[in-house]
Amino acid sequence: MRIALNARFLIEGKMEGIGYSCWEIYRRMIELNPQHTFILLFDRPYSTVFTTFKNVIPVVISPPARHPILWFIWFEWAVPKALRKWQADVFFSHDGFTSLMTTIPVFLTIHDLAFLAFPKQVPFLVHYFYKIFTPLYLKKANHIFTVSNFVKEDIQTKYGIHPAKISVIYNGSRNIMTNDFEPIKHKIPASSTYFFYYGAIHPRKNIENAIKSYNLFRAQNEGQILFLFAGRMAWSTREVEKAWKESPYAEDIHFLGYLSDTSISYYLKHALALVYISLHEGFGMPIIEAFAAETPVITSNNGALAEISGEGALLVNPLDINDIARGLNEIHKNTSLRRSLTEAGKIELNRFNWDNSAQICSGIITQLAKD
Repeated sequence: MRIALNARFLIEGKMEGIGYSCWEIYRRMIELNPQHTFILLFDRPYSTVFTTFKNVIPVVISPPARHPILWFIWFEWAVPKALRKWQADVFFSHDGFTSLMTTIPVFLTIHDLAFLAFPKQVPFLVHYFYKIFTPLYLKKANHIFTVSNFVKEDIQTKYGIHPAKISVIYNGSRNIMTNDFEPIKHKIPASSTYFFYYGAIHPRKNIENAIKSYNLFRAQNEGQILFLFAGRMAWSTREVEKAWKESPYAEDIHFLGYLSDTSISYYLKHALALVYISLHEGFGMPIIEAFAAETPVITSNNGALAEISGEGALLVNPLDINDIARGLNEIHKNTSLRRSLTEAGKIELNRFNWDNSAQICSGIITQLAKD
């Protein structure tokens, strides 16, 4: 069998949640199925890190698909042409997009429907593209993979998709935990006490409220406790930057930019807590990576974040800065709470396993090819 994989999010040194999820599942599927050929469809020059397997054929197809118009050209013209050329039997697209023009079975992943929940936080053309094409993609897909029951229910409610067509397959935790020490390049003393966030920075991540709640927390507590934010400034970051500059504790708030896995591992393992209070997520991979690092978690009390965290996190209302500040205070002052969350997180972590996820995906793809 020849399985085509959408690999446009596999960009070495620049991967975020979807890219990491793609790679963790793809590489395990490739290793599990040496009898099959996997055609990795890239939209730009690729790193050989992703193509070292004997049963992989890397293919670059143009144009680089990073704009709604180019998305359309890539998926509706370039992809079907490549699928025909390489005689693919199934197309697995793990980034929420697929081709309406292909005639082979499609296995599609939907990570979330955030564009419906927060339309004003998405650029106009991007939102328009999602609004038009997401229902078409869902209808086109032979089977749908989603990462939480929250998203499955959202898809059923918003688009009327039959539940039998949707499989919930949890992500796992990236293997970023390391004992290696990477020199700290941000002039932050190694002995610092700090809260930590990592991920892309844009309105849905609720960084503005995180800063405002931190201000309340610092006003109520003596001592210098930092707040570190790791991740690229993605879009619509003006309000975040304004909140940072206006904070009376601005010197103790640090934006570290995009970090290597080694740096994330270091900062995560030594944090007082991970603070991940996004307004809307389909999964929330940093939560389970904090579980693996044995770091307490503060997260949102709704949607997928509450589902994924289970008993392993302190839940707060992401819209209420007083409630978020309460969470920061409880973590700071209550050693036994930190210890109990850490132990609960280790138990919750058992629900998330990339090998199991890859096996489920392999089984679905095999069945699609037979059908």
